[in-house]
Amino acid sequence: MYLLTFATIKAWEAFYRTTTIGVLGNEDVTFPNKGNPYWRSQYQREIWQRVRLQVPEDFAIFWEQRFNLVES
Repeated sequence: MYLLTFATIKAWEAFYRTTTIGVLGNEDVTFPNKGNPYWRSQYQREIWQRVRLQVPEDFAIFWEQRFNLVES
């Protein structure tokens, strides 16, 4: 399950990167809904720190903010 989740996040990172460099516009990519129960689940919170080590900082911040993955 971890590898599937990791691969999916890496795919979303690629979409994120294409929007930040201007290949695609924000209107061309629909990221998962902010309220999506899978991406906001306890499972995601548990594995996020391990996944975070494998993604660039700017994407990590985007993903954390989108799904509230960092406890305040």
